[in-house]
Amino acid sequence: MSFWPFGQSEHSNINRLLEEYFQVLHSVEKHNENGAETQATREEEGGTPHDPGPAQEALEKCLDGIPSIQMLNNSFIDGILEESELLNELTRQNNTLLDFICFGYFYTADGVKVQNIEYLIDQLIECVGHIDANEFDAATSGSGRSSRGSLHEFDDDDCISGSASPDNSPRPQQTYLNKATIISEIFALDIWLISESLVKNSSYLNKIWSIIYHPNFPSEKSPLIPIFLKINQNLLSTRQDQYLNFIRSKPTLVDDLLKHIQISVLMDLLLKIISTDKQESPTGIIELVHEQRLTRKLLCYLDNDKHEPDIQACAADVLKAIIAISANAPLDDMSIGPNSLTRDLASEECIDHLLDAIINKRSNALINAVSIVIELIRKNNSDYDQVNLLSTTLSSHPPSMRDPIYLGVMLRKFTEKLTYVFQILVDIERNNSAKVLENQLGEKYKPLGFERFKVVELIAELLHCSNMGLLNSKKAERIVSERNKAREMVAKSLQDALADLDVQDNDNTHSAESRSDAYDEDVDESFEIPYVNPKQNSKLRENPTIGDRFKISLYDNQILPRIIYLFLKYPWNNFWHNVVFDIIQQLFNGRMDFSYNSFLVYSLFNNGSASEFMPRDSRVDICDFQITRDLILKGYKDSYAFYEKHNTALGFMGHLVLIAEEIVKFSKVYKVELISPKIQAAFQDEEWIFYSEDVLNDTRIMYSKILGGNDYLEEENGYEANGDNFNNDSNRNENPELGGSLINVGNLDQDQSANPSNFPTTSDLHNKLRKKLIDRSREDVDRRNEENGVIILGMAPEDN
Repeated sequence: MSFWPFGQSEHSNINRLLEEYFQVLHSVEKHNENGAETQATREEEGGTPHDPGPAQEALEKCLDGIPSIQMLNNSFIDGILEESELLNELTRQNNTLLDFICFGYFYTADGVKVQNIEYLIDQLIECVGHIDANEFDAATSGSGRSSRGSLHEFDDDDCISGSASPDNSPRPQQTYLNKATIISEIFALDIWLISESLVKNSSYLNKIWSIIYHPNFPSEKSPLIPIFLKINQNLLSTRQDQYLNFIRSKPTLVDDLLKHIQISVLMDLLLKIISTDKQESPTGIIELVHEQRLTRKLLCYLDNDKHEPDIQACAADVLKAIIAISANAPLDDMSIGPNSLTRDLASEECIDHLLDAIINKRSNALINAVSIVIELIRKNNSDYDQVNLLSTTLSSHPPSMRDPIYLGVMLRKFTEKLTYVFQILVDIERNNSAKVLENQLGEKYKPLGFERFKVVELIAELLHCSNMGLLNSKKAERIVSERNKAREMVAKSLQDALADLDVQDNDNTHSAESRSDAYDEDVDESFEIPYVNPKQNSKLRENPTIGDRFKISLYDNQILPRIIYLFLKYPWNNFWHNVVFDIIQQLFNGRMDFSYNSFLVYSLFNNGSASEFMPRDSRVDICDFQITRDLILKGYKDSYAFYEKHNTALGFMGHLVLIAEEIVKFSKVYKVELISPKIQAAFQDEEWIFYSEDVLNDTRIMYSKILGGNDYLEEENGYEANGDNFNNDSNRNENPELGGSLINVGNLDQDQSANPSNFPTTSDLHNKLRKKLIDRSREDVDRRNEENGVIILGMAPEDN
């Protein structure tokens, strides 16, 4: 006999109870068999799976006379549940114990036969019905005890009758919870026989699922949640096919789960169920939740009058999670690719709902709606589609719900409402009731607000969307339209469509080919020099692609200059600076030839003449904006003056330098006079030349320092610490003036002033730039005096 406490002892209480049970079982069966033989003869059936063996003394006390079915009662299964080693024995695959739980049975006082596993489920539901989550939380917070304890203090009659005995009244919730927890852990074990016994009977699964309807279930801290989840998650992972059969039979699946949308772990279960429906191994779950209008019901939560902010955030999180696992480029094992859920979310009806939340409801509804749109764009970038839509035909790639998501409808709807979206910024700016705050420097300001930040972030993401290849192709619009019609036809009548599609596809192929040239030729890729000219403007406006239509709306509504003006107004909001930088960077890296992007760039450098390319009936106020003068130079001057006063730079300087680098890189990559001579004129301004060649260059050198110490690329480029030697000429950049990247120390001159060791801090850099400004001012004065014939006499010599 082993004394190891976790070993399996032949004389353990569990084995003793099992032996007693099977002895009583066989005695009852034998008695019934003998009684039946006195009335009629019947054919012998197969032997029982267990040999009775000799009866023990405990059994003799229990039987006490003629065996009857009342002796085979629930005391055996209840005794087993009270044993502390129950779960360990099951984990060790105790076959006798598993047979007892999965195949054993007993009789009630009325002679009704009850399976042990069914009794366990009924006991689970009975205990769950007596658990009050609020009372339990109060009890556990006061006592600090775990929710799992011994069942010896549990009166089984109390559980069945629904009343607690006076002795247990101080802790009634704990005893009910203990029993429910142990039963749930039995069902959550990764043991084939237990899970098979559950999934093969839908009534068992329905009883377990009914826990979700308990009135105390909605509480985030409810102990019923882990009980429900551990069983269902185990069945989903171990018996997926059978469990999904049960899920598909639930007409209220979506409603059941969305009633508890604030419980994040339940939403995780929903996502895991959805993620089983992959393109290579479909399970039908996506179509099930789509038919139950999952996306539409989630969007309905974006209502400030009906739902609290945290509930709206939960709904948005679920939608964003669905979008993430439905990305067109697979990211992980949960990825399922494009499907009917995200296709529905990008539909005209859902986009209208999101626009309504943004424009009319605003506040939390706006914030959550914008975050959903942004995620939809990021996870469905057509440039990363697995199948190139432009090379598909109805015959080579039959339309299905797994087609990549086309964002053209979404971008078109937002373009139509862009004026109203931008009006949100204007309304907030004009709102004088906004609370005035004060920062640590004693400056008073009105906060930017999360709404304005999200609106501009939305515009930045829509600009990303407008640069996607498919949204700048007329051919793509035609192909998507044809595939949508074919998909609708298949959805309406799948069997008939399969037979008819060949005939219609053949007809459509010829007609599509005849129209294809017309569609493709609508995008005229020819252009003239300079790119920005009245003829090019008219050509792009006559028949724009969806992407250009959005850019035209940005131009006509003067949105970009007005956003960039706010950059300097909030010098300490780096999130704001980052999103404005993102917009500017996109413009400078976009196409400049046959795209309207070149006109947006033109408006950055010469917005005062923007009306030249606007419709004649336009009533938008035009501001005289120039990005080099009104953003870079003004921002630098403001920060310089602020440093003189407070000995620190303004918070936007990091992003301002990045924007300046993008402008310098743009001027080097493109011959800007081919875009517009007026852009070239902006680069000829003396102040800009001084900033880009002196100030920005010195700033770039300082930013090239490694944080915390050594000079950038010391020995690799032959650069010595004293800055006097540059031995490795092979590492010199052939075009050292090209901006947009950190400077290579190996590219510096041998001039000691260029040594980064000379101004390793912002203070050193500021002092150096101050000296340059003073010297430059003196040179300007001397030059003007010389032009005007003014002679400055020196001081008279002192008399000796």
